[in-house]
Parts: sequence; structure tokens; C-alpha cells
Amino acid sequence: MQLIAKAQEHERVAFLPYVQISLRAAVYRPYVEEPNSLAEHLFKRRKTLGLLQKEAANLIGVGAFTYLNWEKNKTEPEVRYIPAIIRFLSYDPFPEPQTLGEQIVRAREGQGISRKRLASRLAVDEGVLAKWERDVTRPKGNQLQKIGALLPNMLRRHNYPADTDDTLSVKRLR
Repeated sequence: MQLIAKAQEHERVAFLPYVQISLRAAVYRPYVEEPNSLAEHLFKRRKTLGLLQKEAANLIGVGAFTYLNWEKNKTEPEVRYIPAIIRFLSYDPFPEPQTLGEQIVRAREGQGISRKRLASRLAVDEGVLAKWERDVTRPKGNQLQKIGALLPNMLRRHNYPADTDDTLSVKRLR
């Protein structure tokens, strides 16, 4: 009672001038039912499992900040983490490949193989493989068989006819 009486007697309020105070609170962010981005897929799965970001990161095998950046759509995961992400999600979140090049990319990334490493295994230049993946050129006969052997998880295989115009294009370049 004496404290109250003293405070009322002086009618003063203690404060610090020129100090800005900001209050922060966690904002509830519901997940979307039909995720469109990898970030949304990761967020939905984590919330469904009731995990913290750190726990989800441990399941995938990355650091908490790496996972946070993926979930916030600030960075894209390296190819080597794609298989672990697919296992974490229990499905493949990427769109269905439509072309042979897209199938090669999907199969390669699904196994966590870099373009450089696959090119080395196929005994082709990395630039050649990049052209195949962008559908600029197509692998020929035995090259397609090598790809099929190294990437057995290709979703669909197209029977592309071998270019009969290869000799003409080589002659034109000379």
C-alpha cells in the first residue's frame, strides 16, 4: 500500500525516452491443400507430421537453416538432396516429365547424380548431356541404352528415331 501511495503522490511513470519497442509474434501460416512449389510441399509434410523445422532437417540430412531456406523458397536444394526429399515427402513433388530431356533430368536428380558425374559415367561431354537434357539434341542408339542402364528409374521411355540427318549437319559445320 505504501508503494501505491508513493506512486500516486508523485504521479510519475518511469519510461525510457526515444526507445522504440516492437512486439513480435509467430504468425500462423496454414498449408495449402494442393502445393505448387517444393517449399509448399515441404511445409505441408512437416506440418502434417507435426515436426519442427530442425526435426525435418535432421530427417533429410541437412542443417536447420538449409531446410528453412528451402521451406521459405529462398534457395533450391542441391541435386544430392533430392532423393532424401522424395523419401521425406513419400512422393515425388516434381511435375511429370514430358520430353526425353526432362526424363533424363528427373531420373538423374531423383538419384542425386550431378550432370558432371552422369556425363563422366556415360563417357560424353557435360555440354552434350546438357543439350540432351534441354532437348536441343537427342542421344543416339547406344547412348540411349547407356542412359537407360545408368538411370533405370526413368518414368517413361520414348522410342526416338535416330537422326538420319547427322552426317549432313556434321558436313555443314565443316
